Amino acid sequence: MGAALIGFVIGFALGLGTGSAAGALVVAILGALVGVSAHAARWLWAHRGDSPTVERHRVFCTPYGRSAVIDFVGDLETRRWLDVKRCSLLRVATDVSCDKRCVNRMRDSGIKPGDRCDCHA
Repeated sequence: MGAALIGFVIGFALGLGTGSAAGALVVAILGALVGVSAHAARWLWAHRGDSPTVERHRVFCTPYGRSAVIDFVGDLETRRWLDVKRCSLLRVATDVSCDKRCVNRMRDSGIKPGDRCDCHA
């Protein structure tokens, strides 16, 4: 929104040089379109390749009372853990239907997606 407004104002100022109100309005609209396009291009550039990362870590599971090897899903841009893809303590490792307290444990540990740690299995 800010880019469109800045483009509109700059376009309007440049359009005033034409000497007519219609010219100022046309150039202002073109400036707003350029501003929106620039904003869209920056957003697309910042979000290119935003696929979640999957990392394997060893975490102590409180409900089971033992260590688990877990594949966590994390977002590299926000550097937050999002979900659990696989857990070694479950009968079917990919059927993760527990409360996923381990995600909070990982968030509290300070280890972020993409960080190196000594907890890999």
